[in-house]
Amino acid sequence: MMLLIIAGSVSAQVTVSGSTGANSTYTTLKAAFDALNANGNQSGNNITISITASTTEVASASLNQSSISPWTSLTISPSGGAMRTLSGSVAGGALINLNGADNVVIDGLNSGGDGLTIENTSTSATAGTSTIRFIGDASNNTVQNCTIKGSGTGTTTGVVIFGTGSTTGNDNNTVSENIITLSGSDLPLNGVYSAGTSVSVDNSGNTVSNNDIQDY
Repeated sequence: MMLLIIAGSVSAQVTVSGSTGANSTYTTLKAAFDALNANGNQSGNNITISITASTTEVASASLNQSSISPWTSLTISPSGGAMRTLSGSVAGGALINLNGADNVVIDGLNSGGDGLTIENTSTSATAGTSTIRFIGDASNNTVQNCTIKGSGTGTTTGVVIFGTGSTTGNDNNTVSENIITLSGSDLPLNGVYSAGTSVSVDNSGNTVSNNDIQDY
């Protein structure tokens, strides 16, 4: 019985609070996102996702903006006074995919011992390979104080990607105060890559500032 209790506590690495229907602990960020995606009505909620231990993501963690009733805010940050890592190998996609998601803050904090590394270890040249991607009209999001690692080698890959949109483009997002760099020893072709859909569905109003973009 004691062994089962210990195993259960170790596996709880991602905690969701403030949501409707998805408040729980999960083994991966993908599992937490899947639960939020499955509970569409988040009207007015201020949702917090706490990373309490490092995770290995076996597939893209995709957060889809609810078409029913969206959250007011959603914040992802490490907790527990230690460095946390979200890592996995995703070819042809993003480790973290903000798919039309708005008002999301990913904050590595870098205070009180807390820190967050987000790493896609894939060296794929397939289009879209990335660590964090804004896609499907993802807008008004912030990624800050993180170490973001990737090694996509194709011309349309990047550690951070502003991708295609459907109506407005991916607008008014902020990427600041991050270290954007390679995974392992393989250089990514692009640190930050943007490719809108058309002149009318372009990526606009985005801010990339005060980042250390290195080894690309």
